[in-house]
Amino acid sequence: MDEQKFYYRNWAGRLLGNKAREQLVLDELKSIQANDFFLEVGCAQGHFERHALKYCGNVFGADFSLEKLRAASNNAKNSFFVAMDAEMLPFKKGSFDFVLCTEVLEHVPKWKKALLEL
Repeated sequence: MDEQKFYYRNWAGRLLGNKAREQLVLDELKSIQANDFFLEVGCAQGHFERHALKYCGNVFGADFSLEKLRAASNNAKNSFFVAMDAEMLPFKKGSFDFVLCTEVLEHVPKWKKALLEL
């Protein structure tokens, strides 16, 4: 993570920061095993679900926006998508092996509650 901190200190890093974050996530997705269960909370249009499907078949996405979930279901066809609030996830503890939540908590009114849910 030290290189990430350095990256964001310069002007190019601030402009291209999303690409750096995306690459960090894509690198982490490589650790998913074939039988793992993957969940992204705040999945938007399903970008990371499409990538997670390369590693496992149990891919779930959740978002508050029905419009984004419709787009996600088109982008990652073999994934499961559900509308939900990050503050009240309907899953039992330990249901997922890999949980992703990026660029989301700043949009959640009770972000501490959402973080506990995650």
